[in-house]
Amino acid sequence: MTGAGAQSAGSGRASQRSAKKDAGAARESGRAKDPGTDVTKKVKAEARASQAAVQSKPKKPRSEDGPGLFGRIALFIRQVIAEIRKVVQPTRQELLTFSVVVIVFILAMMAYVGVLDFAIGRLVLWVFGN
Repeated sequence: MTGAGAQSAGSGRASQRSAKKDAGAARESGRAKDPGTDVTKKVKAEARASQAAVQSKPKKPRSEDGPGLFGRIALFIRQVIAEIRKVVQPTRQELLTFSVVVIVFILAMMAYVGVLDFAIGRLVLWVFGN
């Protein structure tokens, strides 16, 4: 290239070099001209790398994947039975005590809700009349 063409190509390269130098100086000073550019490039590169890794994984045969459907069901049932064996049955005295506590709590809650219902009903009748 000679003449104007060479001059414009040379000035293009020079402007690229100065832009890179400005970006480098901005990064060194702690501020980038366009902070999103670097992050976007990194994210895109990571996405391409992870996509390539996923595509390059060979498919495992079914036997290496673990137990099949019925094997998982059988494992679940065995685990349930093992947990049930760990349960301790309450004695007759404990059962009676727990039952009395539950009944007393239910009666107390019934009384509380009944009193609230009565009070709110009276308040509504007082405000809006008969």
